[in-house]
Amino acid sequence: SLEIESEVGTGTKVRAVFKTDHVDFTPIGDLTSTVVILITMNLHTDFIYKRSLDSKEFTVDTRQLKEILGDVPLNEPGIVGWLTDYIKENTNQLTEV
Repeated sequence: SLEIESEVGTGTKVRAVFKTDHVDFTPIGDLTSTVVILITMNLHTDFIYKRSLDSKEFTVDTRQLKEILGDVPLNEPGIVGWLTDYIKENTNQLTEV
């Protein structure tokens, strides 16, 4: 399912829910790269990326990252590499038994 909520002056929330055990489910693809590209190509937009599976979840909030990094932009190559690794590692932890 896909839900989109938008409020002027507040922002837009997009929620996608995938039922991976359904016979019609197709592979999502490289979601990590998609999220990293969205973040690093839209520096004036704040993103909250939350991924969950069962009772486990992790969140990336660009507002928090910007606060920690100060003047270092999110599209700086070292930050892009770290962000990619961070999302991959946490995604892998979600699927570990």
